[in-house]
Amino acid sequence: MPAGSGSPRCAQARALALILAATAASLCAVSCSTAPQASDTPTLHRFREIVMGVEMLVVIDEDSPQQAARSARAAFDAARAVDEALSDWTATSGLKATLDAAAAVPPGTPIPASAALVDALARADAMSRMTGGAFDCTAAPVVVLWREARAAGSPPDPSAVTAAMERVGHQHVHVDRTSQAIRLDRRGMSMDFGGIGKGIASAAALAAARHDGCDRVLVAVSGDVAAGSAPRGREGWQVAIESGLGSLDPCVVWIRESALSTSGDAEQVLVHGGQRHSHIVDPRTGQAVSHAIAPTVWSTDPAVADAAATSLSVLGISEMDALCERIRSAGTPIEMRVAYRETPDGPVRLRVTGGFPACIGPERMERILPPGSPSAASGAPPAGSPAPSGPRGTPSAISRAPGAR
Repeated sequence: MPAGSGSPRCAQARALALILAATAASLCAVSCSTAPQASDTPTLHRFREIVMGVEMLVVIDEDSPQQAARSARAAFDAARAVDEALSDWTATSGLKATLDAAAAVPPGTPIPASAALVDALARADAMSRMTGGAFDCTAAPVVVLWREARAAGSPPDPSAVTAAMERVGHQHVHVDRTSQAIRLDRRGMSMDFGGIGKGIASAAALAAARHDGCDRVLVAVSGDVAAGSAPRGREGWQVAIESGLGSLDPCVVWIRESALSTSGDAEQVLVHGGQRHSHIVDPRTGQAVSHAIAPTVWSTDPAVADAAATSLSVLGISEMDALCERIRSAGTPIEMRVAYRETPDGPVRLRVTGGFPACIGPERMERILPPGSPSAASGAPPAGSPAPSGPRGTPSAISRAPGAR
C-alpha cells in the first residue's frame, strides 16, 4: 500500500530504516533480556517484519518470551490482513477485486466488499466530510499522475488532471454496512488508503496483541505509532518526534493508550519552474500541495491521527485549530504539533495545541501558539497521556515524517 501519495514502497522502507536504527539505539539497554525481572522493571522484546512495504516494529513488555512472540505474531498477522484488504499495489488484494468487479458492471451497481474494506471506506468518508474533502481516498487517479510527474521531472498536463478529477470524489462512493456492499457512481474510480491505512493497521495490530494476552505493547508502522498500556515502572512509551523539515531537533513525548502520526514530504518534492510541488495532492483541486508542513498528531484513535495528519498537510497551518475542533466535536480527543514554513525559504516554525503531550528536548525554533491557547511550553498533557517523568532510556520509538506519505 502506498503512503498517501502512492509513492514507491522502497522510499518508505528507507525512511523506516532510519526510525528503526534510532529505536534500536534507545532500546538496546533494556530490550534484549529474557531473564525474570522485578515486577516494576520492563522486559522488552522487539519484533520486526515487512508489512505494507515497510519494516513494522512491535515492542512488548512481557516476562515470557514465548507469550511475547505469540502476541507479536498476532499483531503482524492483523496488520498484514489490513494490507491484503486495502492495498492498491497488490494484484490479489480485496480492494483490487472489488474495483475489478465494479468495472464489469454499470456505475451504481452494488458490489459485495469485505468487512475490512467497508469499514475503511466508512471511516475515510467520515474524515472526508469532516475536512471538506481535503482528505479523500478516491484521489488515487490524480495521485498516480503526480507520481509519474515526479519521475518525469515536470508537472502533469492540466488536461490529464482535469480528466482524472472526473473519477475523484468521496461523495460518489456509497457504503452499505447492512448488505456489506459499496456503489460507485462513476466508472474507473479507484482508491488509495495510504492516508489512513497505516493508522487502521497499527490499531488492528495493537488490538490483536492485546487480545492475545499482552497489554503493554507499542506498534510502529512508518510514521504511525500506537501504544497500549505503559511498560512496567514507566509513565508510558517514550517517542521521539522529528519534523522532517530540518532545523528542528527531535523532542520526546510519553504516550500510553493513544497514538501518534507524523506526515510530511521532506524527500518527495518536485521543484519545477521555481514552484514547489509536494507528493501530497489536494483531492479538491487535483494539484500538488505547495506549502511545507509536517504535522504530528496525537489521538486516542490511530486511524483518526493518521487521517488528520494527512488532512492538515493539505489544509495548511491556518486550519489547524478548526480541524482539531471538528474532530473533538465528533467525540475523538486530538492534539497537534506542527512544523511549517510560511514561505519556501522562510524559517521553520512550530505551533502546538495546548493539550499536546508534554515534550522535552531542544527546539531551536520560534514557538507560535494559537491566540488564546494555553502555553504549549507548560506541557499540559491530554487525559490519558502522561507527562514525562521517566529517565532517558525509557522504552521508546521515533515517529519521523517519512519521505513518502
